[in-house]
Amino acid sequence: MNRRGIILFFLAGTVLTVSGWFAFRNLLLEHKLNSLALRLQEERTWVLTWEEASWAGINTVKIKMIEIKAGNDTQIFLSHNFIAKLSVLSLLVAKAKPEEIHWDSADISIPRGEEGEAGNGDPIFDFALRIRRLLEKWEARLPLRLDLYATTILLPGESGTNNIVMDSLFANAKGSGGNFTAHGLCIKHSAIADSVVVFPLIESEYVLSGDGEKTILEKGSFVKIGQWIWEPHADVDFENKILEAGIRFPETEVRKILASFPAGTMESFSGFAAEGKWGGEYAIRYAPESDHPVTLTGKTSGSNFSILKFGRANPGYLLHDFAYNPIHSNKPRIVNPDSPEFVHLAELPVVLQEAVLLSEDAGFREHDGLNFEAMEFAARENIRERSFVRGGSTIEMQLIRNLFLNHRKKISRKIEEIALTWCFGKAKVLTKDEVLELYLNIIEWGPGIYGIREASEFYFQKAPGVLNPSECIFLAGIIPNPLMYNTFRDEAGLPTEFAESYFAGMALQLYLQGDIDEKTMDEIAMPQVLCGVPKFSAECG
Repeated sequence: MNRRGIILFFLAGTVLTVSGWFAFRNLLLEHKLNSLALRLQEERTWVLTWEEASWAGINTVKIKMIEIKAGNDTQIFLSHNFIAKLSVLSLLVAKAKPEEIHWDSADISIPRGEEGEAGNGDPIFDFALRIRRLLEKWEARLPLRLDLYATTILLPGESGTNNIVMDSLFANAKGSGGNFTAHGLCIKHSAIADSVVVFPLIESEYVLSGDGEKTILEKGSFVKIGQWIWEPHADVDFENKILEAGIRFPETEVRKILASFPAGTMESFSGFAAEGKWGGEYAIRYAPESDHPVTLTGKTSGSNFSILKFGRANPGYLLHDFAYNPIHSNKPRIVNPDSPEFVHLAELPVVLQEAVLLSEDAGFREHDGLNFEAMEFAARENIRERSFVRGGSTIEMQLIRNLFLNHRKKISRKIEEIALTWCFGKAKVLTKDEVLELYLNIIEWGPGIYGIREASEFYFQKAPGVLNPSECIFLAGIIPNPLMYNTFRDEAGLPTEFAESYFAGMALQLYLQGDIDEKTMDEIAMPQVLCGVPKFSAECG
């Protein structure tokens, strides 16, 4: 054989050997994945499926799609273009400690609590248990370093589309805590906001402790959103069903806070400018099995805080005629204090004013726009009903919501409402009487009925100034739900038990406040005629 033939023979042998080696390695990888899948299925706890597995390095595999489900078909892990050390695949079953995990385009779902677990049935503790189970799932893998790219975390919710999407997440976790940095974090959840909430940068360090019955997020943990630092802490006692949590905002320059608002929130602050510093500390104690299930505390601090300019929500607009878009209406309405349609406070019966305050905001004259007692009560009702049935809003908060925000029950809208109310209170543009006067002239009192003049004429065919006490109490009672008159009378037209209790209770409170005498208190009852309601309008002219 000549020299050229020897070289060709050697090259051919090398190619065949290398090809055979890679074929053997791929068979070995397929064997390992099949073995892993069988092992998962034998345990009747997990089911693993994959597509197009190949080698990406000496001890690294790349899989086009890998999915792991629990025995009840709950998706635990789904990743496209999964890249990991081979030992990581064994980790998914054996729970060995990996050196590195890298997920590209991964979806991760939070496991649900099992029937009979402590806390089952209570929405707060159910969710806390789910988080704890997620942490326990990872505990055996610690210490752990995670580098995630283009990642989606599936979140619980009725819509089925709630998720967290992030461009990247770099995290280090150990038994007592860890840290992470997230870029391009986007949260989509129907309870949080109408649109996607976008955080360009979040950094965090946290310290965890506890045992089987307690999980504690220690003070000293922090989350930095842009230039704004939040210091959360929590103590969850699963055995006694007590959750104590809070958050502290160290005093920070207002300009840094404004620059850190995530996109998709606080839109009414667009154009807002202030100087000085702002800080605060807020806490909640939740004990559903105690006599006082929810306790809220809070305080605000600041140094040289001063509002330089309001943004889209400007209380200065309310000092003159202005337009607003009322709820349940497609047409803007004009409010003009000089118009004959506008009803000034001096023209209204005192009983109407006081009945509205008793119904909507009993502490109106004392607070500065925010009322923690009302928020506590609302929190208890919302948790009990597992829905946003009450907002704990003061008159100021309702006015701001009606004029500058919307009525959709979202966490971000509620935070924006509270922040605007605090700023309006600081600015002191409107007096309490001016706030109440505007409120009574713009709120909804029925389908297409806005303002006290329209309400008085619609229901009783009379001017607001001559409403009697029973009519005043009726109008105050329908503000929370303008269709509530349906609950005041039964099918036969007689007052319901609820109506009798409501009118008697309001009459007693007005009497104790000195707004009516004893004779008037005894005469108060559900009005017999509601002119604007066909069922009860037969005697109207």
